Amino acid sequence: MIDAWTWPAFVGVLFGVLAFAALIVPILVWESRSHGQIRFIRLIGAAMVSVYGVALIAYTLLPIPTQEWCSTHPVPGRNLTPFAFVGDLIEYHAQHGARALLTSFVFLQVAFNVLLFIPWGALMRRFFGRGIVFSFLSGVALSAFIEATQTTGGFGLFPCRYRVGDVDDLILNSAGALIGAVAAPVVLFFLPDPDESARTRRRPRPVTRTRRLVGMVIDASLLIVLPSLCLTIWRVISTFVFSDETQTEGAWDRFIATAVVLAALLAFRRGRESLGQRAVWLRPTWPGGIGWGIVPRFLLGFGGWGVLVLLSELPGTGTLDRMVDFSGTGLAIACVVGVLVERSAKGLSLWSSGGELIDSRSASERD
Repeated sequence: MIDAWTWPAFVGVLFGVLAFAALIVPILVWESRSHGQIRFIRLIGAAMVSVYGVALIAYTLLPIPTQEWCSTHPVPGRNLTPFAFVGDLIEYHAQHGARALLTSFVFLQVAFNVLLFIPWGALMRRFFGRGIVFSFLSGVALSAFIEATQTTGGFGLFPCRYRVGDVDDLILNSAGALIGAVAAPVVLFFLPDPDESARTRRRPRPVTRTRRLVGMVIDASLLIVLPSLCLTIWRVISTFVFSDETQTEGAWDRFIATAVVLAALLAFRRGRESLGQRAVWLRPTWPGGIGWGIVPRFLLGFGGWGVLVLLSELPGTGTLDRMVDFSGTGLAIACVVGVLVERSAKGLSLWSSGGELIDSRSASERD
């Protein structure tokens, strides 16, 4: 049975995991560029951040009130007296005793407000590498924003004020953030020191299949996601800036968006490495010069796959469209298999063009 206390945790876990999955590519890029490598344990930490962030929103702001709810419920008051909770605890203890106090709503509400922000301070310090002062002050700022949102009805965006604005919540949340920041090395002992990993991020590391595959995933995701993002942004601009509420996606819109994104991704290559390879510190090299090897390098790599994706967006191609989709899928599988079976993990395009794959940090040191 999911009650008022447990359903926000359920929402946090479910939608936090979905948020982590949706943001996995930016997370991989951030981890690689900021810490020099992608560690599984830090990905677990990123998942914890996602779940906690969604759970925090669920516990403090949801459910959003409806007009019907506002019309049938009185407007909550405000508590602007600091440490009023201390008097409530003393009064309850005097009336019911210590044992009853520990299981009372009065005590549990105080404890929960502290516990709710302990992960904030701990994650700020141990995952993001911030100091105790920043972790504490950011917790104060976030709690103040939440209380302001609650007591103003989302700054007037919601139908009414729907929760008590309480200065004691701000005090207790801030205390939780401070406790979490101080206890972070103990509470999150399993996470590596972010400062140390950031300092050594430019240290060259072996070229592995995992890094190669992550780079390929980043490249593929950019070409798949960015056209849809561009079209969405354009629809929002058309609707709210040009007041065109009837706009629908044209037959050629996705093809044009994909063509623009593909051209940009190919143009932004530096030293012939893709953005995905650059994200994981990889650089292809051709000791004797690439020469005509540029043709198989393009056709059997991201360029060839990108062209097939572009052709699949041509409107009204029918059977040809299915053939192009099949060819694109086949090439993608071949590229992945090439990385898995080739001993140096350089893959099909580099093998066919006579290239090698090195860590870009070692190359920059030689330069």
